[in-house]
Amino acid sequence: MHYIIANKHFPEHHFSLSSFDSIHGTYGENIYQTPNVSGTEGGTVTMNCSLFNESLGPVKWYKGKNLQKIIYSQVESDKSDTRVNRTPHKDLKRETDFTITFTNITLEDAGTYYCVKFKSNKDTAGEVGSGTQLYVNRKPSPPSISGPTERVLLHTNVTLSCRAVRFYPPEVNVTWWENEIELLGSKSEVSSDNGSMAYQVQSNITVVARINTSVTCKINHALLDQPINSTFKINNIVKGKLCILSWYYRYSENRLHENVHMNIQIYVFTFMDTAKGHAHAV
Repeated sequence: MHYIIANKHFPEHHFSLSSFDSIHGTYGENIYQTPNVSGTEGGTVTMNCSLFNESLGPVKWYKGKNLQKIIYSQVESDKSDTRVNRTPHKDLKRETDFTITFTNITLEDAGTYYCVKFKSNKDTAGEVGSGTQLYVNRKPSPPSISGPTERVLLHTNVTLSCRAVRFYPPEVNVTWWENEIELLGSKSEVSSDNGSMAYQVQSNITVVARINTSVTCKINHALLDQPINSTFKINNIVKGKLCILSWYYRYSENRLHENVHMNIQIYVFTFMDTAKGHAHAV
């Protein structure tokens, strides 16, 4: 099985002290954070923060290197995220362990989180952790197939597009099927979904417009137990439909005391012009 991988590089996060000038803190010499964690949307993750030295002053967790969005704070007047709770390890000293648990995570929660130790005045940051990158896994949305906006003639080429959005990780597999036979020659591209940590995939295939043909797009992803799919019926976009009507006629005669039986089957082909709404017998 081949997977499409987005042309995306995830570098290690290295920020200069200038990133934190607004709070005048030093950078991560005495704070340890887990470099990265991952979880599934709707699930729970734990992010570690350990201080090497005990000192007065509160600890706060922020999202983003500008340190403007607080998700947890020891200061009661700060508005912490209700989904975040401090959960220190039992075997570590509580005064130096500021591990947090983040519940019911969503794709929008993906990003980098910083553990910050403030000085005793509660307003001046003493040290800033090196950051924990949170990745949130999510299944692809059910795929949708789009085709030509105008009707097409029978036996002409038709290009169909299949799209699924808001998934992570970016590796995904797309296959096309026509009446249960796998099609080759599709072109697929994975890209960032509106600049977020989520991804989207679009796959195109060209087929010949035939009556009673169904084309199916199947999406496979690491978080799916089985592929999800969408089916497009070519009948819905062709200008004409070929209908076959038949009559059966039995002819008998007595010829010189011999019974002669002749079976005649007559086919009448009717071409239904769906664009004009009337039929022609051919």
